Amino acid sequence: MQNKILSIKIGLVFLFVIIFVFGIIAFQPYDYGVCHAKEECFLKGWRHNIAEPMILSSIGSLVSIIFTFFISIKIFKKWLIYFFIWLIVDILWVMSADTTSDYFGLTPTKETASIYMGFILVYTSLIWFILSKMKWETWIKWFVGVITFIIAVVLTFALS
Repeated sequence: MQNKILSIKIGLVFLFVIIFVFGIIAFQPYDYGVCHAKEECFLKGWRHNIAEPMILSSIGSLVSIIFTFFISIKIFKKWLIYFFIWLIVDILWVMSADTTSDYFGLTPTKETASIYMGFILVYTSLIWFILSKMKWETWIKWFVGVITFIIAVVLTFALS
């Protein structure tokens, strides 16, 4: 059982490293020889729409997944469900953001949405791991978790 969980963790790290590398290559296709300077590149439109959010989101995911190597199997299984739900929300929110900001800079762009979601994922994962080690009542853990999540969201938007 422990080997299976370890292989899942290593597989997730490997997956997000591949996503990060693909994002880097798609972000600068001319530098890596994917496209040539004299021709139109099929990855040109991906730079701000897909590549940049992939790079930034994968960094937050990688940091969170690396923390999972230090937690128990029971906590990891619960966190994995949270992570997959988070991943769906992350993709939907980042893809629905604008590629450019409005005149006042109030509209989140794909880049800032990726940074926000990555920061909140790392922050809430750390809080999750810390709270799961404590012997508190379940409702207190949920309450503290929700409060810290709200604080993370508010701080993230306030600092932008």
